[in-house]
Amino acid sequence: MKSQENYEISIGKAKQELQTADHIVCITYPVIKDQRLMSKILEHLYAGVVSIVKAVLQYEYLYKRINVYSDSKSNFETFSECAAKFNISPGEVDIIRNILNLMEKHKNSSMEFVRREKYVMMSDSLRTEIMTFDLLKSYLLLAKDILPRVENSLKSALL
Repeated sequence: MKSQENYEISIGKAKQELQTADHIVCITYPVIKDQRLMSKILEHLYAGVVSIVKAVLQYEYLYKRINVYSDSKSNFETFSECAAKFNISPGEVDIIRNILNLMEKHKNSSMEFVRREKYVMMSDSLRTEIMTFDLLKSYLLLAKDILPRVENSLKSALL
């Protein structure tokens, strides 16, 4: 029962993080219009998506469909392989990968700045990655669409 509680906790955390990101997107950002809020949106979106992936992996591990999960790269590959069972298309898996990569670039960026309503992250090698409000909003909508499908798949499997 303890492992079942683990993936339920992960689903609850995903809901909370995506709700926070949604609040920033729908309420805070339109009022304040500060592009630096995009990093906060990304952080909450990332935490929500990671919790969704974690819930799927915990569920699969509970029913012994996967081995012990360890590092994030192999975890994501394992998630990619079993995503179809949870009604997640390969295109949606690619977008989840984009969210994870965007956060990785955000963490590793040596400099970040706002230019023409875009949030620019620059690496040590002077490569840039651009994040826009519309991009984050589309990622958030996708994550909010995936969450109930995963939750319903987990619940229906228990019945």
